[in-house]
Amino acid sequence: MDNKICTFCGLSKSVSEFYKDRSTKSGYKSHCKNCRRLNNNPDLRRNWESKYRQKQKNLVYNYYSNGKFNCAKCGYTNYLALTVDHINGDGNKHRREVGDIYKFLIRNNFPTGYQILCMNCQFVKKFEKVDYISRRSKFDLDRKRKVLSHYSDKCPASCENCDNIDERVLTIDHIDSDGILYRKVHHSIYVWLALNDYPDNLNLQVLCMNCQFIKRVECDGLTCIPLINTNK
Repeated sequence: MDNKICTFCGLSKSVSEFYKDRSTKSGYKSHCKNCRRLNNNPDLRRNWESKYRQKQKNLVYNYYSNGKFNCAKCGYTNYLALTVDHINGDGNKHRREVGDIYKFLIRNNFPTGYQILCMNCQFVKKFEKVDYISRRSKFDLDRKRKVLSHYSDKCPASCENCDNIDERVLTIDHIDSDGILYRKVHHSIYVWLALNDYPDNLNLQVLCMNCQFIKRVECDGLTCIPLINTNK
């Protein structure tokens, strides 16, 4: 055996990059030497995981967008709002089965059936399969529209950042980024806001899914820049 796949980083490496272990079938440890070193140093591991994750995404986005790093449907190019989409659906089920979708795609040599979509187009696609209005009761839709209208300074309600007016992708955003605290207590933010007469002391705004996702990533300090495009 000349090469072995590290079960931590998913890369195929020379067996010289693994410590020997007679108790295993292969005769080597499952993690490569570099990953074992990282596992023993929390700070090094966090830094490595961030860079490695960025590299994985770059490889996947580059391949499935033909080096363009854009949404296959609308051409959106902000890297932070792009994601992998299962063309035939059932993405949630498949992700539960394989775990890390980026690692899966790389390990399997970039199989067909996937594309790159922005977060907005992901939500639009979801509602195209089953009519948007039929997925919600008229009461639920009216409530969401009232909430969006109240917290938007524009008419019709639209994203504060990009002016998108498609209500399928519009959502309420907590400007101070403390929304998770409210949503843990109140399952539906729209119901809670309506029942409490649309409180104005929560510092809320309307954002589309793209802009909210970008904001979340930037707040988490996970911004990254795509690698130089390479041929497939």
